[in-house]
Amino acid sequence: TDRNSFLEYTSCHPKTLKNSLPYSQMLRIRRNCTDIQDYKTAAKSFRKDLLNRGYPKHVLHKAYNRALYSNREAMFEPRQNTSSSEDCVLNCVMRYTQHSSLVAKVLQSRWDILQTHPLFRGTRVRMAFSRGRNLKELISPAVKRPLTTGGGQHRKCGSCFLCHITLEGQKYILNHNLNSRFNQSFDIAPIVVGWQNLYSALF
Repeated sequence: TDRNSFLEYTSCHPKTLKNSLPYSQMLRIRRNCTDIQDYKTAAKSFRKDLLNRGYPKHVLHKAYNRALYSNREAMFEPRQNTSSSEDCVLNCVMRYTQHSSLVAKVLQSRWDILQTHPLFRGTRVRMAFSRGRNLKELISPAVKRPLTTGGGQHRKCGSCFLCHITLEGQKYILNHNLNSRFNQSFDIAPIVVGWQNLYSALF
């Protein structure tokens, strides 16, 4: 386990994530080290590992100093929720690609235009990214299993361990936890869902 397995800086991940990783880890070192000299020793060793993974020196230098001059006692205090309860936050999740940050920037900068629509009035958007497809998934994508038709409703297959917790119906209502005007109703596809095609049915 004693090997340098930190994320490569050239990896296809959000730049904000890669730039915040050194600071978050050095902050953890600062919190765990009572003596300031112990922090300097451990942080310099960590900086060396990240340099070998391609991280820029100015990113590491900034993270080192920010953690060094942070208030260690405040790190043990519980965080307070600073988000406003008046705004409804909508999470926009998209698969990460090289162009995702540009899409996120445009959406956030033009969100005021979307707020003119009654559905988005009084809301703000928060961007999030899911993992992009890796090389293996691009070369040999998974083959989706064919779905079995079942008369226009969700039915139990009768032969899997999910049947006893399966609800039968023709519609599914997605309730928003903060604002009922965002509730949506979906028609359930005419399939029989067993464990073999559960993933295909959901996605």
